[in-house]
Amino acid sequence: MEQRFVLLLVCLWSFMAVAEPVAWDGTAKSWLTRGSEHFQIHYPQGEQYEETALHALDLAETVHKQLIPFFGTVPATKTQLVLVDDFDISNGWATFSPFPQIRLFSSPPQDINGLENNDEWMAALIRHEYVHILHMEMARGIPANGRKVFGRLPFFFPHALTPPLFIEGLAVYFETNPTLGIGRLQSNFYEMQMRAEVRSGEFDELGEAVASLREWPYGKHYLYGAYFIDYLVRTYGEQQLQRYLQQYSKQILPYIMQNDVARTVFGKNFAQLWDDFRKDMLVRFAADPEQTYVEGRSIADSGFRTLATTVLGDRLFVNYANDQDRAELRVYPTDSSNAQAADGDFLTYTKGITDLDVNAEGVIAASRRLSYSSGRLENDIFIWQNNDWTRLTSEQRLRKVRWLPKGERLVASRMVAGISELYLLNLSGEMSLLWRGVAGDVLGDFDVSPDGLSIAASIKRPDQGWNLELFSIADHVWTPLTNSLSIESAPEYTPDGSLLFTADYDGVFNIYLRTSEGDVSQITQVESGAFSPRWRDGSVVYQQYTVTGYQLREIPMLSALPPALTVTDVPIGMHNYPNPVLISANSSVAEPYSPLKTVRPYYWLPAWEVTDTNSRVGLQTGGMDALGRHMYSLLLLRDVKQDVWEGSAFYSYDPRWTLSWDRSHSYRFPFSEVLDPIVIRDDTVRVERNYLLRGIEDQLSLSAGLSYSNKSLVRAPEEITIVGPRDLSQGLAGLALIFDNRETYLQSTGVGWGHKIEIVAETNDLLESAYEGEQYQADWQYSFNIAGRHSLTLSAAGGWADDTAGTFILGGLPPQEDLQRFGRDELSLSGYQQGAAIGHFYDRERIKFSAWLGRIEDNWNVWPIGAGDVSLSLYAESGAAWFRGQDRKVLPAVGMELSIEALIGYRLILPITAGVAYGIDDTLGETQTYLRTAWYY
Repeated sequence: MEQRFVLLLVCLWSFMAVAEPVAWDGTAKSWLTRGSEHFQIHYPQGEQYEETALHALDLAETVHKQLIPFFGTVPATKTQLVLVDDFDISNGWATFSPFPQIRLFSSPPQDINGLENNDEWMAALIRHEYVHILHMEMARGIPANGRKVFGRLPFFFPHALTPPLFIEGLAVYFETNPTLGIGRLQSNFYEMQMRAEVRSGEFDELGEAVASLREWPYGKHYLYGAYFIDYLVRTYGEQQLQRYLQQYSKQILPYIMQNDVARTVFGKNFAQLWDDFRKDMLVRFAADPEQTYVEGRSIADSGFRTLATTVLGDRLFVNYANDQDRAELRVYPTDSSNAQAADGDFLTYTKGITDLDVNAEGVIAASRRLSYSSGRLENDIFIWQNNDWTRLTSEQRLRKVRWLPKGERLVASRMVAGISELYLLNLSGEMSLLWRGVAGDVLGDFDVSPDGLSIAASIKRPDQGWNLELFSIADHVWTPLTNSLSIESAPEYTPDGSLLFTADYDGVFNIYLRTSEGDVSQITQVESGAFSPRWRDGSVVYQQYTVTGYQLREIPMLSALPPALTVTDVPIGMHNYPNPVLISANSSVAEPYSPLKTVRPYYWLPAWEVTDTNSRVGLQTGGMDALGRHMYSLLLLRDVKQDVWEGSAFYSYDPRWTLSWDRSHSYRFPFSEVLDPIVIRDDTVRVERNYLLRGIEDQLSLSAGLSYSNKSLVRAPEEITIVGPRDLSQGLAGLALIFDNRETYLQSTGVGWGHKIEIVAETNDLLESAYEGEQYQADWQYSFNIAGRHSLTLSAAGGWADDTAGTFILGGLPPQEDLQRFGRDELSLSGYQQGAAIGHFYDRERIKFSAWLGRIEDNWNVWPIGAGDVSLSLYAESGAAWFRGQDRKVLPAVGMELSIEALIGYRLILPITAGVAYGIDDTLGETQTYLRTAWYY
């Protein structure tokens, strides 16, 4: 019986390295580098980025000085900061692999999601991400010494092998400053979310909070983790938290020792601590039985995400996206009391819409967020008219949009290099600048007045919070409307010139009305939070937060809470946040970026495999540069039993270029009395150039590839006589045209909707090859948009080759070479052995239905194993391969699969699939049972 021992670290290293390359066609044409004592920053060339980079270095050195007394460990190498401006979202990330690095998204938050509660975006971002770096770098004893020998392997970073609940919770705790009232733990949005969790009666168990995959609220490990760390500090003190981190830093079995270290430091394991934490939250966020609420009637559940909405007269337009079906633009009439009206009337399918507005003629302007193959994620304006979408702008990054009253022009906002801007657009897409802010100005939601003369906006000024201001379109001058210590956002004009808006005056986000005279009335009094008001024919439509997502509600204006608030009732004042920079970084002179300074290997990984035939031993290494453009890995193995070398190498430049090499050996025992095998070496080299051409929102692309393989006889037993050539090579060069508009949804199994069409043409005549002529293959897949979390996919593939070219081989279980684009000659066919059909022509058809059965989404306490979704798939397929002049023999099969998502190490989603396939053909068919996995991070 064959036994295999493969080092688990190979898998662990793969899923711990999460760095992604910077966009190759984004804002940066060239990159510069500056350094300080503890950091290097890489940024796009340009004056606006130069200022941000210098400021970021000052902030980083300040944060370093503030945090080091707690964490104690200084990274062994300078932390690499990369400033990017290719995303119309607010985010960032940090990782210790293969070196300490932080990605800084220059775009500050514009909407209410917890991130808006900051003194300055870059300061908050650097502080949060650098906590991750210092936290991960903590190591003592064997882990610290292990790094000196093996380099930066995950097993020598004990805190990297803990639940994201703890990792993100610690970072949110340290991003928070109670004195200044900044950070998510000082955010009324976070309080709203935790209040809803507690009062729902469904407060997460420890395992549920650890296994944060798809359940609402998304990213709840940030929420629960932050409040849990805060509870530990309030209960045991920050020194005990520090002691726990230090004790855990020396563990050689980090997964296993978490509860032991917790008992040593806190006197309780994590299950007991979590139970105490839950009780604390139940008291802190207990409902007030005397409190009364004023809420509107429910229009429709929105599922999980906030919705883009707009109103024309009594019609409410909603971009409905529930993360399990294809997004739709719907219209809701005033009377939605019956079931059909409650679902709204379908208008059209949508994708990526983040903002909507409609003019008096019913023409809709929408801002769509587009994902490009280069890595950019940016917004543009589209117009929906006469039941069709037209793109108005291209790569202009316009995030929010409003019509001017006459419906002939638009106002749109964007953010470039972290600077807010307002533009005027005509229906030809021509843009003229209305206003450009300075560093620290952040423009949020806005609306155009009924007379078209001014714009009311939520805006955050440098060192201040969020207030409402009025912008004169003619004079380009801002006038403050409010001056409060609260957050005011989402202004919406009523026909008489009053303003609806969202504010958290009493600690809860509610809807308010401000008249032109400055009087403020409260419209809602909700338990959770009310957002995004829209005026509809005498009533207010808004979105209310719930424990299952956001819900559309509507409340008549007559329900406004008496008595009306006066200006003096609103908390007046200015934050005047202090300058977050306390020390100067003394930056080095800017120099052109060089990948050579960071691209070296940072680890080496021993690997071995023992079977009845082989005894392989070797090592693996790899690396990348700071921009993530150059990535490589190398595996070298020596088979001491067979006296041969094996290995593989991979290199990628951006997503565009990939180069790979692989050497393996196969062993054949021709007769039982012959002890030594025939040894055949298989060398394969592949080069691929993707995105030679792009179009249709990068859904259409052209790729080129080279594939060269050589099979050669290494040795054969003396008893065997070899007849014929001792090596066989095939060299193919080809082009591939790909169209792929498929969509996947977080809440659905499989592909949610869309087409994929791939046409590949290859020739044997450009490279050395034992074959001649051309071969062609085509592949088509279509996934239906069916309701719920299920999926149904049809696919068909076919190929044909010249008589002098290589053959196609069908048979065996997926994936075989199904996912390989170039040099593919072996394709799966369930229920049949590999090689069941061979020929210069082939076709294969498949239909697969996947049913979502349920969701576990739970972890085994803090042990590194949990489970996610469970699904059942039924499929039928058929295939045939034949030579010219032969009859086409169809080989049909049916099968069934049961899949469960295993959650390994808190982050690695490992679908485990048990299946059975039955080949129907009486001669070649067989019953196959199988168990396979595929991992996702």
